[in-house]
Amino acid sequence: MNGMMNRLIHNDQALFLALTGPLEGMGRRTRFILRVISHCGDGHLWAALGLYLAFTRPHGWHAFGAAAVGVLGSLVAFKIVKHATRRVRPDMALAQEGCGRFLVPVDLYSFPSGHASTSLAAALTLGVSFPTLLPLLLGLALCIAASRVALKVHYPLDILAGWILGASAGCLGLLLFL
Repeated sequence: MNGMMNRLIHNDQALFLALTGPLEGMGRRTRFILRVISHCGDGHLWAALGLYLAFTRPHGWHAFGAAAVGVLGSLVAFKIVKHATRRVRPDMALAQEGCGRFLVPVDLYSFPSGHASTSLAAALTLGVSFPTLLPLLLGLALCIAASRVALKVHYPLDILAGWILGASAGCLGLLLFL
């Protein structure tokens, strides 16, 4: 099991380096845009959208309730997993490869991605509640997750694990409220 886990981590790091290597020379404008996209996953945008839909759409409060359960559930889940696994962020683990980050994260650990988790939970619950918004919301959640790798604060597997937690918590919210 330990050998398999080591190979998985090695492959995740190699994929991370392959994805972020071409971004080394990105300009300040590109980094700024990626930071803005990343900060869309901080929660403020999702909360504002959920409240807007709650006040302006039929059954909006049901959607808001589902999103709240999904986001809060994914928040609790990712924090538990993050502190249990304690996987250090790419810039610390890959310092010998010259990996620096383009964003200062709020904590030391990377696995799983909280931004990916909560963004997918919000996008899924609000998008299922309002199907015309689903492609846009899932696209935004995907962009937020991709920005976290591009800004070198998460590995690809961090994103995948975050999506699994977010989808699970989002489905729970939908089951309870819709």
